Order: sequence, then structure tokens, then C-alpha cells
Amino acid sequence: RAYLGLLDVSTPLSGLRHQMVGARLNLYPLGGFRRGLMLGSTVRVGQFSGGGRLFEGSTEADFTVSSTLLGAHLGFRFRLPFGMSLCALGGLGYHRFGTVQVNVDKVGSLEETYDSQPPVLPYGTFNLGWDF
Repeated sequence: RAYLGLLDVSTPLSGLRHQMVGARLNLYPLGGFRRGLMLGSTVRVGQFSGGGRLFEGSTEADFTVSSTLLGAHLGFRFRLPFGMSLCALGGLGYHRFGTVQVNVDKVGSLEETYDSQPPVLPYGTFNLGWDF
């Protein structure tokens, strides 16, 4: 079982935006798609951005940071009688954060790359949705 997902979340009140595209491959060594233990891998790239003023009368600023994830996971899927599925998984993955860009009106811009993070970090997800 494989899927390709795209997420684009905008929150206009706070000025934050999260965009993500990824693919996940799941195998079911115990049970099956309706109810079973999953073993799989995830590939995902994303970007988080936002902007605004820190306080009234301050200068406008915005930021952008990108990330990449390549990981392996273990999880469980359970299909409820009325068609919804509950899925939880966790694993370890190679996370790479791209360059952080910050732009401040009338001041300039800053680009910084963070290499001090550990290359392998835990990740997980919890999904509740309809099957069709």
C-alpha cells in the first residue's frame, strides 16, 4: 500500500503557512490494510514560513525554513466499523533543515544554515480519516 500526500495549510490570522509533499510506503507483516501492524518508509519535503510584526509599530519581518525527511517507521492501523480509520506510527528518520531566511523591511536579510542538529531524529504521526 502506498500513498502520495500534499498538505498546504494557511493560517491567515497568524500569517503562518506550512506546505508539505511526501510519499509513504507501508507493508503489513501482521494483519492487513483494515487492521494490522505496519512497517514502512516515508519521504517528505516541507516548507514553513510566516511573517508579521513582533509588536505594534515595529518593522515587518518574514521567515522561511525548509526541511527534508527520509525515514523508517512502525505503526498500527485500525478500521472502525463505520468506515473511518485510525492510524498511528513512529520511527527514526534523517532530518535535514535547509537554510533559514529572515527578511526585515528597511533593515536587510539574513540567511543561516543549521548543521548542529543530530542527523537522525524520531518522528511520528497520528491520522484519523475516512477510507474510500
